Amino acid sequence: MVYNCKLQTFRVGNGGTPLKAQGGKVRVRLLVDRNTIEAFVNDGRLYMPTKVVPAEGKPALELTAKGGPAKASVEAYTLKSAWRQ
Repeated sequence: MVYNCKLQTFRVGNGGTPLKAQGGKVRVRLLVDRNTIEAFVNDGRLYMPTKVVPAEGKPALELTAKGGPAKASVEAYTLKSAWRQ
């Protein structure tokens, strides 16, 4: 997932869409499962689900900023299974 500040676009994989920052910020909430990531951007104004195939030996999740400053706040929660054991 990439937000391009110059082009004001949000991209997931090969697909992307225009997205303007609100008050100079882009807020992204991710729901990450074994093989899907769902992105809710700017309080749900944009929703982008994507299927993922985890690469062997790669980090499960990685945040980076290139070409300028970025501030990130991360909270992670482990959910219990919805299926009865």
